[in-house]
Amino acid sequence: MHLDMQGRRAIVIEAHARPYSDPVSVRVGEIVVPDLSMKTDVTGWIWCRGPDGREGWTPAAWIDQSLDPWRMLRDFNAIELDLAIGDELTLSFSESGFVWARTKDGREGWAPDGALELIG
Repeated sequence: MHLDMQGRRAIVIEAHARPYSDPVSVRVGEIVVPDLSMKTDVTGWIWCRGPDGREGWTPAAWIDQSLDPWRMLRDFNAIELDLAIGDELTLSFSESGFVWARTKDGREGWAPDGALELIG
């Protein structure tokens, strides 16, 4: 479920290491090829390969699965942030257990919402 969190702030309460250094990044309308054999315990994500061959977990809600082949409904980048306890983040939106966030030094990416505590 997509939830607008624009401008909300959070502090990292559990460290997180980015699992992939160069995951899938696709634009609206581009084709993604799912690999349904890949399983995750996080509901709402499908493993997909983009047009350039890069792969990663992609929000199911952001994919038009009625088309063959599947196409993206919006721009998406699967990059996750490396996070240390105490890091402060500015949030943009959440999607199926993750939030898109920006660090104080300007890095942007996904962070697991279970590793964060909202400030204020």
